Amino acid sequence: YIKIFKGPISIFIICLISWSINEAAFPYFIKLIVDKTASLDLNAGADKSFWLNFGGIFCGLAALWLVMDSCMRIYDYVYVRFKPEFQARMRQDVFDYVKEHSLKYFIDNFAGSLGTKVKDIPDSVLAIVDHFFWSIIAQFIGFLISVALVMTVHPFFASCMIVWCVWHLF
Repeated sequence: YIKIFKGPISIFIICLISWSINEAAFPYFIKLIVDKTASLDLNAGADKSFWLNFGGIFCGLAALWLVMDSCMRIYDYVYVRFKPEFQARMRQDVFDYVKEHSLKYFIDNFAGSLGTKVKDIPDSVLAIVDHFFWSIIAQFIGFLISVALVMTVHPFFASCMIVWCVWHLF
């Protein structure tokens, strides 16, 4: 099914990456705001213009948020278009597979039970794939981006973050 639906799946992965970048970069932008605020010396006559000091940071934060929000809207649109076609194709394939079974299989299993299983398989597969994408892939990409951003602060902190995560995973 990945070969058949490679366009929508590619869009889903791009949207996952945009979400991960946004989630990982937001604390970095907060760090930039705190660092910029700490470096200002307002008593020494430093420029007190808000936009001169913080405009670039807030524009970057707004751009990141707009890209992520646009990607999520595109994700929802593609998902709404993709889901019925995916479910119909999978139901048909499962139905064709079940039709090839022997007569004994149909005697041993109730027709309603088989129909329910055929009906529920596409929903279950979509739930598993959705969970895999958002709970594993997106979180892992976000972790990698977070480690890269923490590496810009100090490599020791990034290595501590990796050790902490590995320690708690296992």
